[in-house]
Amino acid sequence: FVSGWRQERAWPNLQRRWESNSPRFIRLLIGIRGPMSGRVDFPANPCYYGFSALQIWQTREFIIRILAFDIESSSLSADFGVILCVGFREIGSKKVDVLSVLDYEEKDPIRAEKLLLKDVSKRLLEADCWIAHFGRWFDTVFINTRLLYHKLPTLPPNFPLIDTWRTAKNQLKLRNNRLITISEFLGT
Repeated sequence: FVSGWRQERAWPNLQRRWESNSPRFIRLLIGIRGPMSGRVDFPANPCYYGFSALQIWQTREFIIRILAFDIESSSLSADFGVILCVGFREIGSKKVDVLSVLDYEEKDPIRAEKLLLKDVSKRLLEADCWIAHFGRWFDTVFINTRLLYHKLPTLPPNFPLIDTWRTAKNQLKLRNNRLITISEFLGT
């Protein structure tokens, strides 16, 4: 049993060992920095939930709900545009869910967007970690701005997010960091 500050120090080593056994693509997305380096990316530290690092490593059960998402909007500015639809895919599932303003029986697109945002926010907060391409600088910021516009609670600012754009920028040397370029390079 590892306790106190030793427990906190044991977690990065445990994470490195876990990362070395994970698939190449997920290892690339996780990046070098972990939760103890000041930037919580992946996974959230289970030691905070009363488990010791040793117990976690012995069971080797890392059950984390990772949700990939992308938004489509009518503009790049959230004060002018609205969110038209949001696509979700939980990692490990082949099913893609799309929520759209057309799914709601509101004639006013602003009211339909408010209903959409309630469902999107609920869906995002059910996950343990998010994956988005340029999500830290566009998707989450756009969603939060629209949530504020509708006087709804915003998403947490430090929620674990794997931003594939940032990972590609920091760890790969490609001609650009667009999602299609990364996908072609990795052959996915």
